[in-house]
Amino acid sequence: MKLPVAKLNDLSLKRTQLMGLATLMIIICHASASHVLMPHWLSKLMDLGNYGVDIFLFLSGLGLFYSLSKKPITTVVGGVNYCKRRCYRIFTPYLLVFVPYSLLYLYLHKYTVFDSLLCISALEYWFFHRGAWFVSLIVVLYLLAPVLYKVFSSKGKWIYWGFFIFVIMVLCKMPIEGESHSNFIQNVQFAFGRTPSFLVGMAVAQACMNKKTISVIWLFLLAFIGIVLAKVFSLGFGTAWMIIPLVMWLFVGLLNLMEKTWINNAMLFLGVISLESYLTNISINSALSVVIPEQLYSTVFYGRYLQYAIVIVAGLALAYFIKKWSGRIIEKLP
Repeated sequence: MKLPVAKLNDLSLKRTQLMGLATLMIIICHASASHVLMPHWLSKLMDLGNYGVDIFLFLSGLGLFYSLSKKPITTVVGGVNYCKRRCYRIFTPYLLVFVPYSLLYLYLHKYTVFDSLLCISALEYWFFHRGAWFVSLIVVLYLLAPVLYKVFSSKGKWIYWGFFIFVIMVLCKMPIEGESHSNFIQNVQFAFGRTPSFLVGMAVAQACMNKKTISVIWLFLLAFIGIVLAKVFSLGFGTAWMIIPLVMWLFVGLLNLMEKTWINNAMLFLGVISLESYLTNISINSALSVVIPEQLYSTVFYGRYLQYAIVIVAGLALAYFIKKWSGRIIEKLP
């Protein structure tokens, strides 16, 4: 009996749909984090949507390797152009969302001018553990990507990959005195603890480009080991990079069976506005809680069901238009 194999190139071909899956998982996960009333078991189940972050990071690493292989950085000018392209892609939608957000918080005296500037610059996470932490992290990873591309293009890439994964997992689990979210080191640990998924994406990109395959048995085994390690050593999402390859393969298999269905179209839609929907989801949710805090405890807002329904619908609608607007703005930028 021939064992099933996973076609690594499918991760590239279905990248947008996989981004859509990650977007949906984050929206689900944020419902629990927003204290939407639900049974404990359901809250724990929805918390698994946090793995969407690792799918985002994996696909970001994969996409960056592809991009850098097509346009290698060989000169200073090339490096500058690379940084400009990435900054435009991230900060155009980010500023469209968080400039009004920070001004609202400034007007309501929730932010000082300094707080607003930190918010707009996407630096506030590192100091206060708030805001769009994923953006704060991905900016750093984008800047490191050209160096990582060189490393993962070398013959000894798997040795470097193993070393990086080991160091990150050790450093990010080291105990730090104090439990304050204002602890810069703890915030760095929290964010960079998720970067192994990004490194895995970059490491397997060449195999994806070469249309390699891998036995599905290895994916199940890797996921099993990841779950065991997470439970035994309380690693939380520290072993997510071992689990998401199986999750993505299962989803790609589902899409291949349902390619012309509304599910595929829905994932395509969410995938196209993935970054924008993340930004609108967290900003609208936070702003709504500040603007109408007393109503959130009324009968109408009982359980926060209506609140989060508004966040989802308004967030996706606004994300769609921000995607359109930011695209037009980027076209006019030098």
